[in-house]
Amino acid sequence: DDVMISRQKEYVGELPIAKKERFQKEYALSQKEIDVLISDLNLANFFEASVKVLNNPKNIANWLLGPFLELMNSLEGGFAEIRIEPENFAKIVQYFLQGKINNLAAKKILSRCITTNKDVDTIIGDEGLMQVSGEDQLLEFVEEVVKENARAVNDFLEGRQEAIMFLVGQVMKKTKGKANPKVVKDMIQKQLIKKGGTL
Repeated sequence: DDVMISRQKEYVGELPIAKKERFQKEYALSQKEIDVLISDLNLANFFEASVKVLNNPKNIANWLLGPFLELMNSLEGGFAEIRIEPENFAKIVQYFLQGKINNLAAKKILSRCITTNKDVDTIIGDEGLMQVSGEDQLLEFVEEVVKENARAVNDFLEGRQEAIMFLVGQVMKKTKGKANPKVVKDMIQKQLIKKGGTL
């Protein structure tokens, strides 16, 4: 009867087709992203709980379907071994979007807490992973790299745009990966424009 049907619907919960349609309406993700998310109820629930903390469905999905799934798939027990809470996961994504940590640091932090749920801020503090974005802090490293790599500087001044990425990489090495690469690139460009006059 209708009462039994109603009870069974509550017991079964949201069916995949209904979830798929709702995800399309509420989160504006690609069909491929939605298919992967709803293929695992645990993953779908984790996604929605994370979005409640950080209302940025696209970036939450990117990190879940990229680094998170990669780490999860390397665990023998799969999702059963996941201990990180959605609040902690969302904080990693938020800090990355805010430029507080770079891509490498975010992945490192995720790998540290995915099976422990260790506090993100504690990991950043213990391992010194906060991204350096201040020009005053980076100027010395940028100037050193420009002085030490005359060939790459000349290549850039001769029109080889890819040379600047080599210089950015050298600054990243000197700062042990803590520098904000976008800020570094802008600073190097300014330095090279000064050297070459007008480009």
